[in-house]
Amino acid sequence: MIRQTSGNYSLTGLYTSLFKEEFENAHRAEADVRACHRILTHLSEQRWELTGPMYPAYSTSLRSIRWVGRRAELLLTTANIKSLEELILLLQKNARCDFIATNMDENTSIRKTVCQLFSTNFKANLPLDNIENIITTLTNAMIERPFSHSFVLKSQTMLTNH
Repeated sequence: MIRQTSGNYSLTGLYTSLFKEEFENAHRAEADVRACHRILTHLSEQRWELTGPMYPAYSTSLRSIRWVGRRAELLLTTANIKSLEELILLLQKNARCDFIATNMDENTSIRKTVCQLFSTNFKANLPLDNIENIITTLTNAMIERPFSHSFVLKSQTMLTNH
């Protein structure tokens, strides 16, 4: 893992940081490919045995969620959750489905979904307090940006009007 003191994780920033030289012709296809090759060769010590998560372009790392470390990230990727955006979409979908099916509130739905995601692989053995901390982080985030609040309010209004 590379830790950048400058916070610049762009191709130019990584290249300059690793090799202490300027990256010329940035954003030109051939120069970018050569720079990527040199960086990957350097990082893999010429073995090209790369391991660990790889995130799709324009997605947010699961580790940006407080309390999600390597083991939790592995469990989520094993459950085919490859980014923060995918996790949020799953939580939104489940919150809506749980409300329609059982009138379940969002916090309970988030708890249910997260527990299901982390119970799919017992080998990873994620501590229960870590799971609780992740649930708390996600439910607190919901307070600021409710996942299905407007949907739930609209549905409740529709139900009470009929």
